[in-house]
Amino acid sequence: ACGYHRFGEMCFCSAVNYLDRFLSLYDLPVGKTWTARLVAVACLLLAAKMEEVNVPNAIDLQVPASRFLFESRTIQRMEILILNSLKWNVKPYTPLNFVEYFLRKLTSGGGGGGGTSPPPPEPWMIGRSIQIVSTAIKGIDFLEFRPSEIAASVAVYIISGEMQQ
Repeated sequence: ACGYHRFGEMCFCSAVNYLDRFLSLYDLPVGKTWTARLVAVACLLLAAKMEEVNVPNAIDLQVPASRFLFESRTIQRMEILILNSLKWNVKPYTPLNFVEYFLRKLTSGGGGGGGTSPPPPEPWMIGRSIQIVSTAIKGIDFLEFRPSEIAASVAVYIISGEMQQ
């Protein structure tokens, strides 16, 4: 859905963050697989509302050929449950908030002394970091590591790869 609607990386990271945080606080009913799909749709819609300029209707976020299609009001009720469970903390930090900082520090030798800030990292470094973060959060438990830890690891990986070339 993120690719189809051309949502940015922050939207994707936020949706995964909301989903992980909600599932760590709330036990879904056993045997009702549709609830996981409903939670995922609601998390993506919440993230889109926070991160995107053009937000599609809730109905349009769902795969039309899916076995379960939820009405807008059902998705809205799930959004409220998620928001209440997260205590309305919907602007959490993600690794993308930290990537540029770590890349600046590592490419400038940790300096920037004398009151000047280090130059921004190369655009390809940011792009590659976003790709790695987006891939990593699909395969790891997002809550196991702090966002800054993930960003620092990605930045070190990017820089070490550049130095070997």
